[in-house]
Amino acid sequence: MCPSGYEGNDESGECDKTESQFNSTLVYFPFLIVAIILALVAIGGKCKDSKSQIIGNIIVLWSFLEVLMMPVFGFLALLQIKQPIFFALSIVFWLLLVIMNVVYTLWFCKFTISDEHFQLW
Repeated sequence: MCPSGYEGNDESGECDKTESQFNSTLVYFPFLIVAIILALVAIGGKCKDSKSQIIGNIIVLWSFLEVLMMPVFGFLALLQIKQPIFFALSIVFWLLLVIMNVVYTLWFCKFTISDEHFQLW
């Protein structure tokens, strides 16, 4: 019988330490907690000003959280489970996210400048 964290090796009859890809059982939920707090801030804004839009404010507040999450989870993959490929993918996808946000902002500015209805509004 092998102690906890070890498993028996049938060939040698010895106990070998089990290597788990995930060395920690800790599950990270800091971004969920922050997202809930930001949603409560948006709801509080609605209580203070009745013209405030809850969904629009939540989207704006969560967008900063979205940009922050990818690199943090990439670093966690690198530090906790020693998987550099997950780190590299998270950085690549983060860069794509930032680039696409810039491209969309430039397109939206170009669109609104040439839109007659937006100019009158």
